[in-house]
Amino acid sequence: MYTRVSSWTYNNQLKLKIVVYICIIQVLMALLTSSFIFFKTKSILEQKLQDKFSSIVSILSMNLKYEILVKDVEKLSSYAKNVMQDKEIEYMEIIDANNKVIIKFGKEPVYTKKVNDFNEILTKAVNKPYVISFADNYSFYSTVSDFGSYKTEEEDKESLVFQMPAVEPAQSTMKSIGMIKISVTKSILKREIFILLGFSFLMFSFITVLGVFFLYSFLLRTVFSPIDMILKKIKEMSEGEGDLTKMLDIVTQDEIGELAKYFNKFLHAQRLIIKNIFDTANTAAMLVDELVSGVDKVNVTTQQISISADEMAKGGHALTGMTVKTKKEIGKLNTHISTVAQSNIETRRNANEVTQAAQEGMVSANTARQKIEAIKKRVAGSSMVVSELKAKSEQIHQVIEVINIISKQTNLLSLNAAIEAARAGEHGRGFSVVADEVRKLAESTNEAISQIKEIINEIIIGTDNVVASMSQETLEVDEGAVVVRIALAQLELIAGKVSILTNKFSNIESATREQVEIANDVIKNIDKINSFAESSAASSEEVSVSLSEINSVTEVVASVSDRLARDTNELLQTVNRFKI
Repeated sequence: MYTRVSSWTYNNQLKLKIVVYICIIQVLMALLTSSFIFFKTKSILEQKLQDKFSSIVSILSMNLKYEILVKDVEKLSSYAKNVMQDKEIEYMEIIDANNKVIIKFGKEPVYTKKVNDFNEILTKAVNKPYVISFADNYSFYSTVSDFGSYKTEEEDKESLVFQMPAVEPAQSTMKSIGMIKISVTKSILKREIFILLGFSFLMFSFITVLGVFFLYSFLLRTVFSPIDMILKKIKEMSEGEGDLTKMLDIVTQDEIGELAKYFNKFLHAQRLIIKNIFDTANTAAMLVDELVSGVDKVNVTTQQISISADEMAKGGHALTGMTVKTKKEIGKLNTHISTVAQSNIETRRNANEVTQAAQEGMVSANTARQKIEAIKKRVAGSSMVVSELKAKSEQIHQVIEVINIISKQTNLLSLNAAIEAARAGEHGRGFSVVADEVRKLAESTNEAISQIKEIINEIIIGTDNVVASMSQETLEVDEGAVVVRIALAQLELIAGKVSILTNKFSNIESATREQVEIANDVIKNIDKINSFAESSAASSEEVSVSLSEINSVTEVVASVSDRLARDTNELLQTVNRFKI
């Protein structure tokens, strides 16, 4: 996190720093200049003071040679009084050649050189009429190399001591006849220097303030105002606002102008970028709205498909159960039909045997007259065969009853299958056709069974009659030809009936074979239906799972779309804060 500081604070900090730096520079310049003026002025004033009093000493040394030589004290005193009227002179002393003080005014300073000490170097002073030395209470301020040096020993003030030897009028000897010494206080010099220093300081302070004012005005116009404009623009952009169509109106040939020029280029680039962002955000908002609408439609469609898939899966499982049950029932029917077919084969075989027996009986009847005993025996045998035929017929009757029951059940099953196929709709159309064929086959079977029942009943009745006839023939074998003719007629009748029965059994065999084939076909179709139902159920479950995954994905897409819509709206709100 960062603390946002206003442009006013930043700008005033910069201005304050610049003003402080300018003031420091001006003060340093003033101090340096004042110091330079101070020392320069001090040197000039000291030089003037030196010139002044060295002139006095020189004049005194030149004009008082004779008075010093003759030791005219009165005249020397008059000269000394006139000199001492100058307030800057604090001490004056005139010494003769014997180092005796002739005239003395003021407090005498202590010095290290005697008058005779200068004799050895006077020859060096031909072109130097006087010597000036500076002495203070600490150390020598200046050294006169030609004439030696000295100092005052006072602790409370500084003094300038001027000394000049007085020589004889004959310049060739360069013999000292005395010395004139004048000591001048430096307090007046200091006062003039400090007055000058104060004036210089005030003058340069005024110049400094004036320079700071004009320099600040110049900087305010050329630096601070452009920086304020740039800072204001940057602040507006940093706070997400601002008019990007307004450029900085700064036309200078310096670094600020370069900064403004490149900042205007930056604003232009930012305006293009934000305009592109605005256009892209509007397009994205429209696409997001379309995406949300599409996701809603997909959700509704997937929910409907999921419900339909669940119903199809349930119907597929139910259809699978029904097909399995139907397959079991048809398997049982196929087993019964096979049993009926096997019984029919045996019955037909027996019928053939009966036919053969009847034919043999007819042959026997033709020879009955001759072999009545044989006929009795054969009649007895025929009676047994007919009894067995009756038993077989009754068995056939029972089988036919079973087949009749199976046919009724098959009819019911085909009806149920047709109902379930109707419920299954388009998927159960093929099964409905198969069920209809099964129903027709069952109805044909019922009709055939009814006919077979009638024939069996006739066979049973016939066999009963044969048994009765044979019994009667057995009892009345003696009646001879009448009974044989009756038996022959009956045998012919039996042969015809058996032939008819044999044909019927052949038809039954063909029908049962067709029923077996149809049943096998039905089983195969049921297996296919079962496989299709299982595949449909599995596919429905997979579709349901896929739809669940699609629902999850659409929920995620809807969530992302909502988030994208919010972000797009926020982006549009942010971009709308700029004027492009």
